[in-house]
Amino acid sequence: MSVQRVSGAAQEGCLPHALSLTSVLFLHVLPLQLRFAFKAYFPHAPASLATVLSQLPEGLPQGRWLQRLQLISQQLREAVENQPQGSRGGPLQTWFLLAHFGGWADVAAEQLLRSDMDPPAALLWFLAFYHGPQEGAQQRARTMVQAEAVLRRLRELSGSAHLSARDLQALGESSPGDPRSPACTQLIRQLLLTFLLWAPRGHTVVREATAFMAPTRDVTQEVIGFLDQTLYRWDQLGTGASGPGALARALLQELRAQV
Repeated sequence: MSVQRVSGAAQEGCLPHALSLTSVLFLHVLPLQLRFAFKAYFPHAPASLATVLSQLPEGLPQGRWLQRLQLISQQLREAVENQPQGSRGGPLQTWFLLAHFGGWADVAAEQLLRSDMDPPAALLWFLAFYHGPQEGAQQRARTMVQAEAVLRRLRELSGSAHLSARDLQALGESSPGDPRSPACTQLIRQLLLTFLLWAPRGHTVVREATAFMAPTRDVTQEVIGFLDQTLYRWDQLGTGASGPGALARALLQELRAQV
């Protein structure tokens, strides 16, 4: 396994596969090589960005998560958009750094769904970049618009007395008149899964909705990876014992039995 392999997967648009490989790379390889400085793995990443990312969500009060996410998004955007043409590193090296601290992406999705305020553009940009580092600024802006439309509809559905799995399936599907990029599809799937875990009404349709969202083995593996990472982070926070945590554990066990 190598950074080149992960980079190739990301450049081909296979972000769920690339994220999985990245997790394995950092969790199992880097801890065995502590004699190397952190900078050795991300030589072109801004030191200030590495600093704000390295303080994990569990190290901060929940009331400061939104502020920290906005700061991370601002520094990510500056690092990506202010790079001179042909500079070394490029967006993918910044993305590798972000993927190493991928728990912040889960927090961003939860903040977007659990807040009553208008969706902060900074968080939408953060998630659009996380799922599509290879996309240009124009496509990323389109992804943000499409994700915001889905987010607003999910907020409406959270107060609906008649939520159905078909409602969520419709949100997860691209339409001929408004096609989605692969990165946008993955971002919206993350929002849908987060909604199912956190919204009380989502619990009633979670299994049927997940079956609609994961019709193939590859997508099922992506959903398993999402649940696995989410549960790990919740365990670190000490919040994974009941409620959404219990639901996620049961769903994870069922999906693993299918593949």
